[in-house]
Amino acid sequence: MKRGRLIILLVFLLTVSFMIKVDEYKALEFSPSKGWGMFFNTTGNIKINITEPGVAVKIEVPREFLEGKPENDTSFLYSDITRDYYYYIVIDQSRHYPYDENAPYIIEVLNPPVYIQPNCIKTFFNFTPPKYILMKNLKAPRIAGLYNFSIYIAKKVDVNGLPIYPAKPSNIVTVPVSMREDPSSISGYIVDEITGVRIKAKGVVYAIEVNTGVMARAYVNASTGFFNLTGLYKGTYRIEASAGYFQETGYAYALTEASEPVIINNVAQKINIGNLSLKRGNIISGEIIYLDTFNLIDEIQPLESPYLKALGFKGLNYTVEVYDEQNRIVASNIYESKNLSHEPFRLITRNGTKHVGYSSVGTEYAGFGPGVYTLKVWVFGFLQRNTLSITITGYGIEFSNVKIQLIYGGLINGTIRLFNNQTRNLESPRKAEQLTFGTSTGTYYGGNIVIKAYNEVGELKGLTLINATYSNGTIAYADEATIKFYILGFSEFYNKTYSGTWRIGSYPGPSPWDSGLPEGRYEVKVWIRGYIQSNKAIVSLSTGGRSSVTVDMVRGGAFQVTVISMHSRPGTRYPQAEAHWRFLNLCPQPYLRVYFYRLGVEEGFGETQLKLGFPGVTETRAKINFSGDNPSIKSIIYDGVIPSALREGEYLIKVYTYGYIQANDVIVYLYSSQLQSATVILLMGSGINGTVTLIANEVFSELTENAFIEVDALLNENLKGVDVVNVSKGSSVFTFSIYGFYGKGHFFYVAPDGTKWPDYGLDVGNYTVYVPEFGFEWKYMQKKLVYANIQDLGVTVGIHFSLYRLGKIYGIIKGEAKTPFINYIPLVWALITADNIEAYSFDGDYVIHLPEGEYNVEYSYPGYEAQTIHISIGGSFAISQDIILRQATPTPSFPTASLTISLKDNSSGFYILSANLLNESSLENNAVFLWFSNSGKFNSTIGKTVLWIPTDYREEHEIKVIAIVDGKALSSTSIKLLNIETPEFPNNSLNLIFTLIILTIAFKLALGKKSLEK
Repeated sequence: MKRGRLIILLVFLLTVSFMIKVDEYKALEFSPSKGWGMFFNTTGNIKINITEPGVAVKIEVPREFLEGKPENDTSFLYSDITRDYYYYIVIDQSRHYPYDENAPYIIEVLNPPVYIQPNCIKTFFNFTPPKYILMKNLKAPRIAGLYNFSIYIAKKVDVNGLPIYPAKPSNIVTVPVSMREDPSSISGYIVDEITGVRIKAKGVVYAIEVNTGVMARAYVNASTGFFNLTGLYKGTYRIEASAGYFQETGYAYALTEASEPVIINNVAQKINIGNLSLKRGNIISGEIIYLDTFNLIDEIQPLESPYLKALGFKGLNYTVEVYDEQNRIVASNIYESKNLSHEPFRLITRNGTKHVGYSSVGTEYAGFGPGVYTLKVWVFGFLQRNTLSITITGYGIEFSNVKIQLIYGGLINGTIRLFNNQTRNLESPRKAEQLTFGTSTGTYYGGNIVIKAYNEVGELKGLTLINATYSNGTIAYADEATIKFYILGFSEFYNKTYSGTWRIGSYPGPSPWDSGLPEGRYEVKVWIRGYIQSNKAIVSLSTGGRSSVTVDMVRGGAFQVTVISMHSRPGTRYPQAEAHWRFLNLCPQPYLRVYFYRLGVEEGFGETQLKLGFPGVTETRAKINFSGDNPSIKSIIYDGVIPSALREGEYLIKVYTYGYIQANDVIVYLYSSQLQSATVILLMGSGINGTVTLIANEVFSELTENAFIEVDALLNENLKGVDVVNVSKGSSVFTFSIYGFYGKGHFFYVAPDGTKWPDYGLDVGNYTVYVPEFGFEWKYMQKKLVYANIQDLGVTVGIHFSLYRLGKIYGIIKGEAKTPFINYIPLVWALITADNIEAYSFDGDYVIHLPEGEYNVEYSYPGYEAQTIHISIGGSFAISQDIILRQATPTPSFPTASLTISLKDNSSGFYILSANLLNESSLENNAVFLWFSNSGKFNSTIGKTVLWIPTDYREEHEIKVIAIVDGKALSSTSIKLLNIETPEFPNNSLNLIFTLIILTIAFKLALGKKSLEK
């Protein structure tokens, strides 16, 4: 009886250990969620069913599933919350503060606002569940283990219409990834090497197969010190682990290799290795000391330094970083200054890097071991006086009483003067507006200001932003002709959020973080809307000195563009008569944009909404005043956009709005500081109205789900117009209208891949009307090409056609299992193919939609024998077909390739090693190269090209590299270096010897020899 209960308990625990853990609130259903998870080298979909209402959904997706995906490429996403991809957001968090290279991607899907008549009021509502978000064609990670997806559901928006997400996730879902079938696990506890106490802190453990380099990762339970490496295939594994700060011992733990490898020689083994002893990381502690720059003896309080005090600063932060010999930051921390002349620091881990890949060095999951380290300190307005290098020879050592001296940097004190370029008199932005446009709103000139200081070699060394635009668009200095500014260096107040080219000054990204201005000669550059810098502002700065500079800005040119809505003369492209704006009563009203191009480069745009009562908008006309762009502080910080002005020259003017075309280019010459008027005529475009019936088995078919249906108008295979129709469940007919591109409530129609199409109209032409396949439960397709021949502007063509429901094959795919108590298990992301049509299983369940016909349907999965079944689909019917795949015997081998190492000695004591796949060069972009050595140090153990430094003398150094593609070892090779000196004793004559060491050692692997069975 006891034995039976024990078996039942074990089966229960085994099942639970591989299932996704879903939060008790049950705000969603997540699929796939069963079995062993997805395998290496598989592709598939993830579907999240949202079962509670909300105004937006945010998902943190582990970056391993989306590695390399560009920001705002939304082509892999689909949701029935909305089909307007303007409200889909994809953010690569590694590109933004705090620049954590292992940070997850953020996916957001927002419920668009609803516009309420009679006044077309923009209103936000929660969507009504159930809804789903589908992520398509994801790649399985190349590291086995458990991956967390965090889902946040926003219930309301802020005053700007942006969702307010909860501080904690609504759900956290854990997804398993396994190397292959019948995965094994290795478990144990991490313990302190000295006391044996279990380390109850955030930590990470790796299992690296010594022959192939494939890897698994497990996170340590911070409450117990327990770890469980899952998803392992047969092989010999090197175990490595590290941990963050553990309060009980006062240490973090360096990446430590277990004394013995762990061998998995059978399927579904559960190996407990007991205690894994970790070496204590080191600690560097001390204090920074603020000195008077000019006597270097007197100590000062930082906020009492002359420039910070004069400018009224009340707070300050300081950052201390530890760099290793490969220039990696291995420990760092930010502290809030207490305004003391001596301020302490204690560095144990690298705070701020909360995510970990491989290796854990330089994250919150690891301390640092022996080595030579350099300390750097960053404080706004201050410079580090002494470069400090520390050598630590052991583990668990606190290198204390470190003194780092700081002196305050220089100050550039500047004045911006605004001039009328014609009279050379000073003028305020409001005066400029009066002289140019005849109005005095204080909204057309000036605005936010960007000021940069570059040193003599063009490096950005200082930066100031002036936020001077009120929420209503008026300018804070609208009545001032001079503006004061200062540059003290970099400040984290803005720099912590800089992206792209402005990433310098980030933490924990590339330093500098906060800093002051060193001695040097600087050029100061200024950007303000409507003004052009007229002088080269050069300033020389001594150490801690103060220098003044004047930047003169002259008013640039301006445009006043009148856009007129007109009918065209029948049969021509010539205007005939003014006409009311075509969609003046549309809710929401379309936007109109006027773009200005000089020398083929966009110089900015002016915009209005075609709504009566808006400035410059009448029933037939719209007037746009433009002097340059005034980007928001957010756009400056995140997108690198800077204020602009219009220089003298020839401009091309292009106007875009929904339902209209611009028949002729408008080219105008703009003189400096002059207002140039221009008139652009827009002709009413054409339209396509249509009715579509849904057919299944030669009769009307009703939708079984609500659907967003996209109808495209293409001319010469180029997309020219779209309508997205929201069709309700139960419908068998729907209508559409295409008049071009229309961003509902915004400018741009955004395509699924993120392409932005400006609002515009349909020109004449013979259009192909095409409906892409749609539907989740049942798919519909267009069988025949449909054409709409538009022969004149202003004409609307009517068409009718049908869409046909596909048949489908559905069922469960299971795989043979050799795990105890499991005979068959659902296979996640199994591939189903039929005539180049592909589908993937979720939790074993699959659906493939196919037109009528005869098919050989193939079912395949890594480690299993493919199975092909002949199926006849006689119409739009559902055919049930369950599949059981047998494990392949022998295990399929990995592909073979020839791998080479190229070696270069740079005569500086380190060596550059590069790996190349000779006969598989097409795979190199997807390959991961893992490097190993019996001595010396790499700057990184992952990469196509690495640096290696010998750290001790020995007769033979062996370096090995393994090429991994899609989680599989493609090939490996090694190189031996004989009798080389360490960099402490360089020998130039070695250059002659090492010219002979450009080795190509190619191992063509026999089938199966480098598989994971090793």
